[in-house]
Amino acid sequence: MDQRLKLLSVFKNNLMEFLDTTIEQFPQETDLLLVRTFFSEFCSPVEMMNYFTENLLTPEIVKMVDERNEQFFLKNDALFSDINDEHRSKVFHFKNLWIASNNQQKEVIWQWILKFRKIAELYKGMYN
Repeated sequence: MDQRLKLLSVFKNNLMEFLDTTIEQFPQETDLLLVRTFFSEFCSPVEMMNYFTENLLTPEIVKMVDERNEQFFLKNDALFSDINDEHRSKVFHFKNLWIASNNQQKEVIWQWILKFRKIAELYKGMYN
């Protein structure tokens, strides 16, 4: 397997693991299962990686993540920029999950975001 495919596989596998962990933390949030299924079944790793590198590796977003600025989750729409108006209420619902999370849960999420960013930066550095 070449390095590009390996990075894409690592990215997708980590995303699935993140979603599984999040589903365990919030078992009442059945929409998370739909998100996982959508990413798993309908999005190619290339699409996911391209979306991530285009929307989440901007200097403004990188700074927010480095500073662990909660506005990244609360006011920033980079994660959800392609979601249509019909599903916007779900976006606000997931933002409320961040508010309801305790500090330990938030730190786990930050660690995942940092992991995704490192993989995406490596990918972007090699293939863009």
